[in-house]
Amino acid sequence: MTRYEGGEGICTTSVHPSWHQTGILKGSEASLAKQGIVPDPPSNVSDVVVKQVLSGQSGRLIVPESEEGKTGVRYWPLWAKDIVLGHIWQRKDQVGFAKEL
Repeated sequence: MTRYEGGEGICTTSVHPSWHQTGILKGSEASLAKQGIVPDPPSNVSDVVVKQVLSGQSGRLIVPESEEGKTGVRYWPLWAKDIVLGHIWQRKDQVGFAKEL
């Protein structure tokens, strides 16, 4: 904003989607289902993004909004996240759904 005359009118938004049925998940549906993850339709994200753009405001979007409470975890120290998420007890050969890709 300081480099461009009138830069105070520049709007930015970050979008933090949860699991949504997009092409990036193609082929991983079975693995996600095993982990109890049911992806939302992509329209849930696109509707919120279009609304934000048309409002002409900056912001941070969490989709779905029910996931917003989990975003505070990113400010925790790494060791605390590992304990809470159980990563320190998980064997390396048991990690991740992308293993099957």
